[in-house]
Amino acid sequence: MLSLRAFQAQVKAHQTFINWSLSEDTQLEIAQGIEKDMSYQFYAIPKQKIEQILATAC
Repeated sequence: MLSLRAFQAQVKAHQTFINWSLSEDTQLEIAQGIEKDMSYQFYAIPKQKIEQILATAC
């Protein structure tokens, strides 16, 4: 299970991608990849929540 600090580090890393002016489709692909990665770590976060985090970071 990810700690809060590890999750925050991942979110910060993914915000870097947002700074590259990615299209909404690419952001969705990243969100799906994060969700898949998180589920393998047994710390599932709904795709909708990840999309919300990415949208807020833009």
